[in-house]
Amino acid sequence: APAATVSSGTNYGSSTSAAVPAEKPQLVLSPRPSAFNNRIYVSPKTLVLPPVKVSQVGAKKSVFDPARETAPQPVQPLPVVQAPKILNYQVQLAPMIEISPDEYKMIQALLLLEYQKKYDMALSLLADIVNSNSKFKMQATYHYALLALRFELKDEFKTRMFQVMKNAEEAGLRRKAIESLVANAYAIQPEDTTAIDAEMAKNSVNVPASDYYNLRKGKLQVIHGDLNAATNSLSKIPATSKVFVESRLLLSNVNYRLGDLNGSIKTLEAAIPKVSTDKVEKFRNLTFLTLARLYFQKGNYKQSYAHFLSIDKSSQFWLQSTTEQALTQILSGDYVGAAGNMFSLHTEYFKKAYSPESYLIRAVGYLNLCQFGDSVSVISELQKRYTKVNEQIQSFQAANKNPADYYGLVRELFSKNEGADVRGIPKPFIIELARHPSFLTIQRRINNSEEEVQRFTTVANNLANKAASLRQSIATAKNELPNLKAKGANPMLLEQQQRRVLTLESELSMALNGREKIEKMKVQANERLNTEKEKMKVVAGEVLQKRYLKASKDLSETLEQKDVLAYEIYSGAGEHLRYQMAGGEAKERNPAAELTPEEKRSYKWKFKGEVWEDEIGHYRSGLTNVCAKEDFAKNSGGKQ
Repeated sequence: APAATVSSGTNYGSSTSAAVPAEKPQLVLSPRPSAFNNRIYVSPKTLVLPPVKVSQVGAKKSVFDPARETAPQPVQPLPVVQAPKILNYQVQLAPMIEISPDEYKMIQALLLLEYQKKYDMALSLLADIVNSNSKFKMQATYHYALLALRFELKDEFKTRMFQVMKNAEEAGLRRKAIESLVANAYAIQPEDTTAIDAEMAKNSVNVPASDYYNLRKGKLQVIHGDLNAATNSLSKIPATSKVFVESRLLLSNVNYRLGDLNGSIKTLEAAIPKVSTDKVEKFRNLTFLTLARLYFQKGNYKQSYAHFLSIDKSSQFWLQSTTEQALTQILSGDYVGAAGNMFSLHTEYFKKAYSPESYLIRAVGYLNLCQFGDSVSVISELQKRYTKVNEQIQSFQAANKNPADYYGLVRELFSKNEGADVRGIPKPFIIELARHPSFLTIQRRINNSEEEVQRFTTVANNLANKAASLRQSIATAKNELPNLKAKGANPMLLEQQQRRVLTLESELSMALNGREKIEKMKVQANERLNTEKEKMKVVAGEVLQKRYLKASKDLSETLEQKDVLAYEIYSGAGEHLRYQMAGGEAKERNPAAELTPEEKRSYKWKFKGEVWEDEIGHYRSGLTNVCAKEDFAKNSGGKQ
């Protein structure tokens, strides 16, 4: 056992020195020294921090410069707010503004128009206000006109919008009417632009002209002979416009009348890329025909011939263009081609066509080939076919002096299905009169007037059909009510069904009343259109009468020229015989190289009595040029 340590027991904290008995000694054991000797404690390594680079502090900047800043101004105390004084205020009731029936109709029509898109019902409600003395009459007329245009009622749109433009008290409404007429100028006529321009000046309104408006204005200026103004109007139409080709045709005509042939050709050439490929497009063939005629006058027969061939067989201009094409071939020396193409017009395929000049062209072609016998045969055929026709035409002309007789002649043509003659006049001759653009333009306006009345009928019938459909829907909705009640449906669902029935009944009432209103507007439009149609029929009759007189004169001159041509034929035949009797030899000459198709791009086969539509315009005579003298020929054939 370890040695014991004995405490002395001395109490150093005692305040007295008196001896006290010692406490009992305690034994304290010390730990073994080996417990500390087996473990070695190592101090942790000292952590060395990397040096920190301290950036240099720049020059001291002053945020506040006392020398440049002023001391703040003293804040003034707020003014004292006086205590409010409360007065005894007496409420006075103002009279309530009630909605008038016309105002209610106006609001209802606009809701149907702008939100529900029920245009026919909106049209009928507006029509009712238009025929009233309401203060909303002009506003209703404006919206009614726009809706009429939606239903292709162009004359109705123009007439009603003119009323707003001239009679509306509000300047803003007059301006909107002018803007609408200019923007929708396809629905107006050239003569209407005069009145619109006058109203613009009167109301100090400057409305940008649309492409259609410039076109209509240009047409009127051409009619009045103001060619410089027409050039200005038509030149504003861009190449992206739908009426670009039509405007170029008219502008080309203006340039031609100003004496600028090259400018006229250049104007139309610029329109060629925009010409529609649709064969029924009315300006396509007219563009090619005009270009062919312009190149003909310039003496460029090759270009003229190419444009004549571009005219479609279905075009109303094709027959006339074919004869003019043959004249191009005659003047370029291609007598074989001219004679062949005119021969195709004299087959059974074209037996109903009216083309007396084609016989003269064919005879001239044979004459320049020195085929005198065939030339005489063609002259005889011309006399046989058209001498009687000329007598019939002269007889009708002597007996009918009124323009209405000539308009009636054309109307009877399209109403009579059987028979070759109309009032003793051959049908082909009347068709030749009726196909001219001067008449077709007027007749198209007459037809549009008749179609507009029919469109009113269509709108009224649609309302009637809608009324029948609404009746059926009302019956179905009412039959569902007992079933819903029997099933114990939600009261809100029952109320919703009852409201649906009321809505349908309200629409039915509008449809029934609307049909009556549209029929009333139809009667008014019909009276106005009938008056305009009678005026246009007089103009159409005058145009037809002038065309009749000119065609009659041309036929008489053609028959007179056959006698002159017959003399030339017999004279040429005699000279040719004398040359042969003197020992001269007739040498075959080649046709004109300019219009002759290339050998590798063409095929030849004999004509066997059939006319192929796709080959019309490309026929060539099998006769050869046997003229004896060089003086008779120019490139290929005799000289006329």
